[in-house]
Amino acid sequence: MVKKLKSNYLGFTLVELIVVVAIIAILITAITPAYYRHLIRTRKQIDVNNGEELCKALQSAMASDPKIMNFVWIATSNYGNNMPRTESDDMHYRVLAYANVATDAFGVYQMQMHIIPTAGITNTTRAVLATRMEEYLDDCTFSFQFGKGNVIDQWIICADIYQQLYVFIGAGLNDARYHIRKDGKLRTGDNRQEYMIYPEVSEEYQKMYTLK
Repeated sequence: MVKKLKSNYLGFTLVELIVVVAIIAILITAITPAYYRHLIRTRKQIDVNNGEELCKALQSAMASDPKIMNFVWIATSNYGNNMPRTESDDMHYRVLAYANVATDAFGVYQMQMHIIPTAGITNTTRAVLATRMEEYLDDCTFSFQFGKGNVIDQWIICADIYQQLYVFIGAGLNDARYHIRKDGKLRTGDNRQEYMIYPEVSEEYQKMYTLK
């Protein structure tokens, strides 16, 4: 006769299951914010790296293409747009060009440049400059990992009076908005905030932790 073994395993009680579920919920609550912040930091760093890549590509364009260099020089001179000669002036950064990134477009996006109207530069020349600049960006695809709908959906290329390039991200740029103040506000329009990401990352951008 086969002897039946007695099992001491009686299973989990309801109280034990509730305790386990509660512990898991507490762990998830504790871990999720840290993971979310890490995810945001990672996405923003990708955009910052892309901004650096964009700037270096355009610096190469300026060094290699006299017409692009001439455009930047004119745009940042008194002749081009009444660019101030003092860093304390709120028109310190001159917008050269911008490129839109469609909302929710997190895949590959080929940049299309819009050249801001500049005294001494015809519309035909603007179109040629846009094409030339895009050629230097052939190997660069730029989407936003940290896009925010109508808050961040544009790359913005600026220069100062010394032809030093800067990369901003933001929204609301159009052909009538020529300057970004040193605090990141548009000089004209609805006073939107733009965020420098290269060569420095603005403090306001670093504080942003809400995905669209």
